[in-house]
Amino acid sequence: VKEEYNRNFNWNQLGEKHIKTAILFGDLELAMENAFQADRDAEALLIASTDPGLFAKAKAKYFAKSKDLYVKHVFSSVVNKNFNQLLDYNMKEWKEYILYGLTYLNEKEFKNFAINLGDKLISLGDNYSGIVCYLLSGESLRIIEKLYSIYLEKIKSMNDQNDKDRLLQNLTEEVLTIHYV
Repeated sequence: VKEEYNRNFNWNQLGEKHIKTAILFGDLELAMENAFQADRDAEALLIASTDPGLFAKAKAKYFAKSKDLYVKHVFSSVVNKNFNQLLDYNMKEWKEYILYGLTYLNEKEFKNFAINLGDKLISLGDNYSGIVCYLLSGESLRIIEKLYSIYLEKIKSMNDQNDKDRLLQNLTEEVLTIHYV
């Protein structure tokens, strides 16, 4: 499939002229703004890359402008190392988010991210996925607390004492397993 671009390659007319003029006069921020207005996002980012503060503005503008939700949320979180913004995105992809965290975060950052992700999943009613996140964070106390609350709810809804005893035995086994892992 051949893509056609409607690009002006004459830098002496249209929006490109404004970019060129701003660069010639040393106003890189204006050149970046003009590049974004001319839908030359790559050029805007390249121009902005000369200054860290300007580059931060350009990244923010680029991600705000993007209509692609993956770029806007996931790619932005990787580039900006702000993985907590994923907590407001599609939680069905939580396993993918864990992998991003493992790939791009240091141990302490990953631990905090996994805890936050676990909290979010549990708040959405996905207890077992939240517990997996806690396991990955190494937070055994959180896991035990959550397991206890899950089992307590199940026990309250049971009438048969034998079922309650089996459930308590399962809880004890899970807690001991987590404690020794």
